[in-house]
Amino acid sequence: MNTAVALRGSSKTTIPVQAAFDRAGEPKKLVTLPYDTVGLYSEPGLGVAMRHAIAWYDRYLLADAKAEAEAEAEALSRARPRSP
Repeated sequence: MNTAVALRGSSKTTIPVQAAFDRAGEPKKLVTLPYDTVGLYSEPGLGVAMRHAIAWYDRYLLADAKAEAEAEAEALSRARPRSP
């Protein structure tokens, strides 16, 4: 199962953010935005950050959920007794 991790830093925290990213499992994506912390809580930074996050969730977490649902549906269909 994939787990989302959001890291926030500034130009002063580049090394710790990079180290945390390097240790994170796959799938992962590092996006550097040109906003400070305050800029990520208001537009346009908030919208840009949210679009990146939603795209990642859609690509990886929804894919996991869909695969799990399909596997469960297949298992249920195999477990049902067939009618004569």
